[in-house]
Amino acid sequence: MPENLASNPKRASRYRGVVLVSHGFQQDYERGFANGLALHHVPTRLIGSDESDPKALHPSVDLLNLRGSQRGGRSALAKALNLLRYHARLLVHVLRNRPSVVHVNGLMMYPVFMGILENWVLARCCGQLFVTVHNILPHDAHTRWNLWVHSLIYRIPHKLMVHTELMKGELVRRFRVPAGRVAVVEHGIDDLGPKRGSVLPSVSETPVIRVLFFGVVRQYKGLDLLLQAFGSLDASFRLTIVGMCKDPSYTAELQGLIDSDPIPGRIEWRNAFVEEDEIPGLFAKADVLALPYRHIDQSGVVFQALRHGVPIVATNVGSLDRYVTPEVGIIVERVDALAVAEGLKAFSRERDRFDRAAIAVVGCRYLWSATVKPLLALYRSAGVPLSDASVETSVVASEQARPSRASA
Repeated sequence: MPENLASNPKRASRYRGVVLVSHGFQQDYERGFANGLALHHVPTRLIGSDESDPKALHPSVDLLNLRGSQRGGRSALAKALNLLRYHARLLVHVLRNRPSVVHVNGLMMYPVFMGILENWVLARCCGQLFVTVHNILPHDAHTRWNLWVHSLIYRIPHKLMVHTELMKGELVRRFRVPAGRVAVVEHGIDDLGPKRGSVLPSVSETPVIRVLFFGVVRQYKGLDLLLQAFGSLDASFRLTIVGMCKDPSYTAELQGLIDSDPIPGRIEWRNAFVEEDEIPGLFAKADVLALPYRHIDQSGVVFQALRHGVPIVATNVGSLDRYVTPEVGIIVERVDALAVAEGLKAFSRERDRFDRAAIAVVGCRYLWSATVKPLLALYRSAGVPLSDASVETSVVASEQARPSRASA
């Protein structure tokens, strides 16, 4: 287990680096982001758990286990006590070490406590507080309450980080956040963590189109639209759904659509959590990834597909069209079942023009080591020790590497 710095007085002094806090958000994301910073010699301390794998991290990343056990099957009381203990440890650690930057990368499951109260304390115990905004408002919960709460949340950090210009524009227009407080850092792909398998050709037979739907199943992701679309697709299409749905009523609706499919047996739903080492095989077997989203700001699943060289059929919502370019896949203009079906039919006709190795090359544009570059100057201005040369070189390289909308 990594050393607990908060209990070691010899190391309890001002920390001039970046403390990354994910609150348990996607291990591949927290790992990749930390590795990307470390490759630019940013002093980085990652707040992890028993599940964090130090072998998957850059050697210079300082892994600090404050979250403890994340084992499933614990009682609600055990989970609650562990959660309270974790947040207490986090606040004590930041108070004692006064880091130059605390960067919160995680989702705010309890927005009043974590988004407002805890962030307010963190902002006063460190040089600067950075918060990554993954979604402007919680999915399927665009209520007046959430609008008001998040308007308060966005006032607290010194800097907000988003993954798209579209998200920055919404923060500026809708929440009146000054543009200078918002940094755009595109979602990245980890190039140091566990390799998720080489880019492999699809194993499907020529006449078969194996469609993959991947990720936690929620209404905004439009799986019901995809299932309805399958009702108008012929027997050459197969669908594998990999992702858990925690909404019983939506689960029943989806299962009903599966049961009523005109071609029994061609739709498989793995309604369960998927281990990370299984992901390469799932993408290797897929001919195309379907993203029939009703709304989204951006999606990490896109970058899973890019890393594995899998073409994409996606609805034109959020910033998906920036990443699903003609060399990567097909954008569906309407958000309905008929349009999704037409997009999949178009892919079937054009599948030979999509080269999996070429798609993986596109993915290399979004390695975390490239996408984090706009942060370096901001971190240095907050007191993180970075050389002038490295920051200036990184800023120039970042602008050169960022693909335009026309060329992406």
